[in-house]
Amino acid sequence: RKGEIKDPFSSRDVYYRHHWSGLTNPDEVEEVLNYLVEKNYLCAAYVKTNGRPTVRYWVHPKVFE
Repeated sequence: RKGEIKDPFSSRDVYYRHHWSGLTNPDEVEEVLNYLVEKNYLCAAYVKTNGRPTVRYWVHPKVFE
């Protein structure tokens, strides 16, 4: 809500740049992001990059309604 993370974002953005409270390692970040996808708070998609594909996340628009 504060706009600290811009869509799309990756788990690395959360872990290394924004440090969500209580998440102490990359595995916890992945677990929380997967949970938020399951609950339809986030949308996720694999995106091709110059290296290996990565998962990008978008906040579902209805979250802020």
